[in-house]
Parts: sequence; C-alpha cells; structure tokens
Amino acid sequence: MRKMIRKSSFPTKIEPGLTLEAILLFVLSTPVQFWLGKSFYVSSYASLRHKRANMDVLIAIGTSAAYFYSTFLVFNSILDPKMHVMTLFYETSVILIAFVHLGRYLENLAKGKTSEAVTKLLDLAPRSALLIETDSEGQTKERNVPLERIEEGDVIRVLPGSKIPVDGTVVSGSSKVDESMLTGESLPLSKSQGDSVVAGTLNTFGSITVRTEKTGENSTLGRIVELMEKAQSSKAPVQRLADSISGGFVPFVVVISAITLFVWSLIPGSSFENALWRSISVLVIACPCALGLAVPTAIMVGSGIGASFGVLIKDAQSLERAHKISALFFDKTGTLTEGKPCVTDLLLLSEDEWTENPSSEDEARFWSLIGSAESNSEHPLGRCIYEHSQEILGFSSLSCEDFTAIPGRGLECTVSGTKISVGNRNLMRESTGGELSDKTERRVSELESKGKTVMLVSMDSKLVGLIAVADAIKPEAIEVIRKLKSNGIQVKMVSGDNKTTALSIASQLSISPDNVHAQVLPGEKANVINEYREMHPKAVIGFVGDGINDAVALAAADVGIAIGAGSDVAIEAASIVLVKSDLRDVFTAIHLSRVVYRRIALNFAWAFLYNLIGIPLAAGVFIPIFGWSLPPMFAGIAMALSSISVVLYSLALKLYKKPQFTD
Repeated sequence: MRKMIRKSSFPTKIEPGLTLEAILLFVLSTPVQFWLGKSFYVSSYASLRHKRANMDVLIAIGTSAAYFYSTFLVFNSILDPKMHVMTLFYETSVILIAFVHLGRYLENLAKGKTSEAVTKLLDLAPRSALLIETDSEGQTKERNVPLERIEEGDVIRVLPGSKIPVDGTVVSGSSKVDESMLTGESLPLSKSQGDSVVAGTLNTFGSITVRTEKTGENSTLGRIVELMEKAQSSKAPVQRLADSISGGFVPFVVVISAITLFVWSLIPGSSFENALWRSISVLVIACPCALGLAVPTAIMVGSGIGASFGVLIKDAQSLERAHKISALFFDKTGTLTEGKPCVTDLLLLSEDEWTENPSSEDEARFWSLIGSAESNSEHPLGRCIYEHSQEILGFSSLSCEDFTAIPGRGLECTVSGTKISVGNRNLMRESTGGELSDKTERRVSELESKGKTVMLVSMDSKLVGLIAVADAIKPEAIEVIRKLKSNGIQVKMVSGDNKTTALSIASQLSISPDNVHAQVLPGEKANVINEYREMHPKAVIGFVGDGINDAVALAAADVGIAIGAGSDVAIEAASIVLVKSDLRDVFTAIHLSRVVYRRIALNFAWAFLYNLIGIPLAAGVFIPIFGWSLPPMFAGIAMALSSISVVLYSLALKLYKKPQFTD
C-alpha cells in the first residue's frame, strides 16, 4: 500500500516545521474549496433543511474533512514550532472538486441529449408566416409577420419549400406536403382545396393559401411538444423507490465512513492520516446519483423515441404501466375496422323471393327513394347509404317529409308520398305489422354471419328490400392481434354491434368468442372494464379506442390508448396517443415500454453493483485479501463515471428499432 506521505519539494522553511509548499497549497486550495466548491455547500444546506441528504452532502463532508484537517496541521505548525507538516490532503480536496465538476459537466452534456427530441420538434415550427390582408379598397397584400400575430381565421400563403406554420384548411392552390414528422410516411401527400394541413410539415413544391384554425400551443405540433415535456418532467412510480433509497443512502454512507475512520485508526501500523484518507474515499465513491438518474434519463429518452415514431406518451406513469398490460380491450368500429362502412349487398323482394340482381329501373327507383330518406340522417350507416346512392345516381334528393330518427331502431319518413322505414328487425315488425318470414331471416342471418350489418327497408308498410353494410377490417389488425397474443397479452373486443356481426369480426381477427363483448352501449364500455378488474384485481388493463363514446372507457383503463385520428375528447382521456392511427403502434408502445423498463432495471442493477463493490474497496476491506485500495481522487473519478455510464446507457435507447411486422 502506498503511504500518503509528502516530502516537501521546497526545502526552504518559513517557520520551524512549516514549508513554503504547505503555504502555497493552502493559498491555492482555499479559493477552490470555497469558490468552486460553494455549490456543494449551498446544495447540502438546502437538502438538509428539507431533511433529505443528497450526493452533495457527501462531497461537502469529504472535501471539508481533507481541507480543514490540512489547514489545522498548517496553522498548528505555526503556533507550535515543534510540530512538522508531514501529510497534507489539500490536493485530495482540490482534485475531488475538479473531478466532480468535470463529471457533472459530462453528465449534463449527455443528459442534454436525452431531451433533444423536444428541441427537434420545436425547431420544426417556423417563426413567421406570410399573412394575406385585404385593405378597404379590396386590394390584397402579403406581408411577413411573427407567428404570434397569426389568429384563427387568418389566411396565409405557404410558398414552395417552406414549412407550414399553422394547422388549417387549404383555401386555394395545390401541392404535395411532406408529413413524415407527424406520420412517418416518407411519400409527400397531395393537398388541394378543402384538405387539412398541419403545422411543422413541409410544403414541397406548390404555393397554397391556408385558412388558420390552430396556432402555437393549440396546434398539433404544439400539443405534441406539450405532451412530451409533460412526460419527460413527470415521475414514474418506480422513481419513488429510487428516491426513497437515495434518501437513506447518504446517512448510511456517512455512518460507514465514520466506522472506517474509527476502525483504521485502531489497526496497528495504521496512522490517523491513513484512516482519514480511507474515510474520505468512502464518502466520495458512494454514489446515489446513479440511482437517481436510472429512471428519469431512461424516461426522457424513451418518451422522445416514442414521439419520433408517432407514439405520444403523456406521462411517466403511463410508460411504466404499459409494459405491465395483461389484458387489452379494443373498440371495434374505427379502431379494429376502418370506421368507414360501405354498402356491400342490395337485395330486393319480389313476389316473396329475394333477388340480388334487380332490374336497373327497380334499383334506380329504390336508391332514389332510400337515398332521399337517408339524406337527413346523421348516423354513420345512414350517411354511408346516402353517399352510395349519390355515387350510383348522382341525383338531387327528393323531398323528404316527417323525418323521424328512432334511436336503436332506424328511421321513418315520407318521400314523394311513399312512407319509408329503414332499420332493424324490431322496426320492421312495427312497420309491416308482422314477423319476418323464414326466408328473410335466413338471408339476414347469412349476411350477419359474414360480419355485415343488415338494414331492412319497407315502403308503405310492405317489406321491399334489405341493404347490407360492412366496415372493413384494418389490414394491419390481424398481425397486431397475433403479436399481442404471442407476447402474453389477452386481447378482447368491445362493440355496440349485434353479437353475430361482432363474433364474425372477432373470428377474422382470431379473437376468442369468450373475449367478445357485443351490443355494449357507449356508457357501458367502462363497466366492462371495471367488471373485468373486479374478477382480476391484479390485472393491468389497457383500452384502445377512437371516438367520443370511448372517452369514459379510455379513462377507466389503467392505460388508455387513443387513435390519433379520433375525437379530441378521446385523445384528452387517453394516456397514450397514436398520431398515425396505425394499430401497429399499439404494439410499438407496449414494446417500447418494456425495453425502457428493462433498461431502468439494468441501470438499477449497475448502480447497486457499483456501490456494493466500490464502498468496501474504498474502505480498505479488500486489502487483507487482495491488497486492493482506492485513493480519494480515484474514488472521485469512479463516482463521476458511474453517473455518466447510467446516462450513456439510457442514451443507447436511441438505437431502438420498431418491431417488424409481416406485410
């Protein structure tokens, strides 16, 4: 073991027992201790006032012990000429302060990279816009104004090659817009009059004018930045564990340091200086910083990576819960399906026989009357039928009178003197005054077994036809369900459709009939989740939805995942928002959460292992066995490197790759 005994490089003695070197070390180390080291004292005082000891308490105690002990020896030699200065620890104090500052500089440099995703997003927004104004004489002029001055309703011009500054609607012109920052889609999308555009996206070649709808913090880009900042500043529940460990860690280290000083002072052949040297090493090498950094750095990088893939995680708690999801409920319409129903079948009843190929005259008359009847409907299926009739005939709607929408049944009205009813079986029974024939029931059941919704039509109280409407399953849904199930997640489906249709969709998606909840009213979706939670109290439940009617269920679930193209209410209620409305990102969100929390677990393991080995090494426990020891300055280097390594390991999350799906 090397003894810390310094022989003076300056033989000239100022006083008996006092060298010039000792005076120079005192003069040079004092400003370092109290100027560069001031931040440690200030932070220590603040933490102790709040009855919590942080890493700076250990640094302050260790450097102060080295400095004040050395100062005592210097002044004692002045007062007592018989005393000789043999061992000083000034260089220990100075080197420790220097290394800790260097380590924190490198640590902050690395930590700065964890939040660069937010910085990149902020850089997407232009700082100004080309405002189009009309003067009192009706003349228009354009001028460049700061973005803060643009208000809702203002019309701006977006030139080729410039970024769109606001969310809005194209008023005139056409172009192709690169929306890869939002959707990840590499190919520019065509935009013309009536199309929506989003702030931060790139107008590639055409000049367009845009009517402003949302700006600044209210724009899509602004909301994404807000969600990311909220997620990165929030604390995950696992962080509370790290905080509680760190809170008790510092007092524990101080006790170990005191024991080290006491024990080594009693060991034969060991001096007080040697004992102090080891005691300071214990104080310096102990690092609760690594524990404190293990969670927030991984959360910051993980949420930034998620945003780059179009997965917005609102807070750290949601990111933590997502990796524990054991049961995932999907809304059907608009989530597992396209949410855009289309007419697939038309059957007309003639002389008690159903025909799939009516004459062109009969079909034209049918669509003319039914299209006019549905022209006033606000129901998605009604709008689908109306738009289909428009595509076939391209006609102006006939006069529709006495229109009545009957919730849960259908509609009734009068078109050109003909009383028309369109709806389900119950409405037909009332309209026709009798039960459906066996032939009709077979036809309806056959279509429903294929996942289609059937609407029966009567004219003047006589059943005349039926219309089948289907909502196509999203192309990626089958593979996503397979991936989730193969990863141990139970997949369930919730639908307001009849059981036959719901089971048909579930069958195509390989969802077990036992996991299908059909004919569930919007307000009852949350009840389904709560009932499952009562039966499985330890389960972590996720819900994926898109509409206003999903908002309550999204809030009731442990993790609510909203499809980005859905309603604002659903997005506000959710914990995670999928910007691209791609179901594959449901699995990406869960997979990313698992990767982040594996990284956190490894960060914790490294922090514990480092302290488990480092503290005994600094205390001299390994000297009798291996002869290993650690001077204070090397302990300071190890402490800095432990924190930096945790940050760098979290930064390695930037290498994360999205899960691959088969096309």
